[in-house]
Amino acid sequence: MFDPFNRSSSANASRTIKGWVSSALRLSEDHTLLVTELKCTEPDCPPIETVVAVLGPGGQQHQAKVHLAINEITREEALKLALDLQRLMAGEKRDNREDCDGHH
Repeated sequence: MFDPFNRSSSANASRTIKGWVSSALRLSEDHTLLVTELKCTEPDCPPIETVVAVLGPGGQQHQAKVHLAINEITREEALKLALDLQRLMAGEKRDNREDCDGHH
């Protein structure tokens, strides 16, 4: 029987997702990529979600999430998460440029 909370299976899925997202984003070595599956027991909260976070230099943090178990994430879903992260990271770069130029 398939066990979505099997640690070994989840660890393999996490490595695979990291590879897909990292390759899509072309992250430098000064970035850390985290993939975490979370369970929620609060009302109106999906029971499980997977969060992909990019931690960069200077405390930069970006995250995207999907309401799927880590073992349910396909390559296509991982690429959607990467696109969401790319948009967030591009927005931050744009904001930083504006700050350097003196425009807000």
